[in-house]
Amino acid sequence: MVPLDVRVLPVQALLGADLGHPAITESAGLFARPDVVAGAPVRKASYSGALNAS
Repeated sequence: MVPLDVRVLPVQALLGADLGHPAITESAGLFARPDVVAGAPVRKASYSGALNAS
């Protein structure tokens, strides 16, 4: 299992949708794996903004 914390990804690459950035490319590759589990804290019975933006 490889943990991924969205808070450590480069902000400018995320906001600019820089799909060529090495950190973004590596992170996207993790989601291509068949054993992906996503988790986020629950607030007001809804999912967090990190998952909402996906």
